[in-house]
Amino acid sequence: MNPSYRQSQRDNTNASPRVDSHRTVRPAIDCTGPSPRMRTFSVGLFLPTLAALLCFAVSGPLHAHEEPSLRIQSLSKAIQQSPNDHNLRLRRARLYREEGHWKSARKDVRKALALSGNAPSAAVQLEYGLVWLAGGHPTRAIRWLTRAIRGAPGVPEAWQGRGLAWAKRRRFSKAIGDYSRAIALQPTPDRYIQRGQWQERVGTTDAAIQGYEDGMRRLNEPVSLRLALIRLHTQQKQYGMAIARIQPMEKQHPHVAEWPLRRANILCLAGKNAEAMAAYREGLKDAKDAHRRRPTALADTHRAWAFLGLGDAALARKILTDVLKKHPKLAPARELQTHLKNGFPGCQRP
Repeated sequence: MNPSYRQSQRDNTNASPRVDSHRTVRPAIDCTGPSPRMRTFSVGLFLPTLAALLCFAVSGPLHAHEEPSLRIQSLSKAIQQSPNDHNLRLRRARLYREEGHWKSARKDVRKALALSGNAPSAAVQLEYGLVWLAGGHPTRAIRWLTRAIRGAPGVPEAWQGRGLAWAKRRRFSKAIGDYSRAIALQPTPDRYIQRGQWQERVGTTDAAIQGYEDGMRRLNEPVSLRLALIRLHTQQKQYGMAIARIQPMEKQHPHVAEWPLRRANILCLAGKNAEAMAAYREGLKDAKDAHRRRPTALADTHRAWAFLGLGDAALARKILTDVLKKHPKLAPARELQTHLKNGFPGCQRP
């Protein structure tokens, strides 16, 4: 498994309650698309995209070990027994939203709102805002999330949700401001990454770098923020700084192919071709050793990456084709395939 991925999972232990996976973001949360990427191979390769729709736990999950569908069934039975319990409605609404059934979620939140009377709680307003956001209605989401913020300004999920809604409307300055409030209340790697992407998008790259560095200090140097800094240093042709960000990871993970391969990419851009070739060979050796210890799709992808850097595009393509046949959704392999199609710059051979 990619060490960056493992670390990113550890990073998320500091995240807000229930920041969920792709199932949550499916309805509407690719807010702005990926931030502009440099057209060279060293910048985007294998960098995980870390924007996801928050899932605020309005109340504790019922039977958290069960699949969402079973939990929905359990809540439905509980609602039949206590039809006027608005908290049960909110809990089921959240599950519906996470599963992408935003219309069912909206129906439950509306019922919870009606049961709340003239003074709905901030939790109801928050969930209603998140449901509108998931359904692709950012303006309505902003209206309800603003009400939630007024009622409970110390809830970071409300600021985050409204920030995502502002971004859907391409109001990036407001989105950045709301995310800054969410970070002040509860910093997480994902929040730093998303805010930084918007800062890059509006041209305030220095602010993005400062934000990533602040996150590195506050959150024990998560890999996702390190990768963001490597990417920006590379874009700005600060190759020495980019490599300096890689070196600690090579020391911590001395036989992991990803890090010498990243270093090789940057050395190519810096014009240090002989050093780059040596780094590609080092990465290839690590990838082969990893494959011998335990054959994995990621180890094969790293082998393909190394062969591509060393100039053997045919072998890289063959390995990558085999990987994608078995693992068509493996993100690093798909990204490397994109570079193969678009032309992998590589180094000038010494």
